[in-house]
Amino acid sequence: MASYDYQDLIHEIEQDIKEGLLSFNQKIKVERAKIKAYGNYYPVLDYEYSSDGEMTVLELLTELNYHNQIIK
Repeated sequence: MASYDYQDLIHEIEQDIKEGLLSFNQKIKVERAKIKAYGNYYPVLDYEYSSDGEMTVLELLTELNYHNQIIK
């Protein structure tokens, strides 16, 4: 059993949205661990504002909330 604590990262993104620095449809660059955590999942380490980003803020928040739960 493994768990991911993305609470701080989720809070940071939500604050950036409230402050108008990010929007749900904005593309951002996601920094991931170089080693797989399980299966094909590479944990998220951080994000950067980027016009040539990999995913939207909404997609990242959805992933973080999913993996923030305990995995059985």
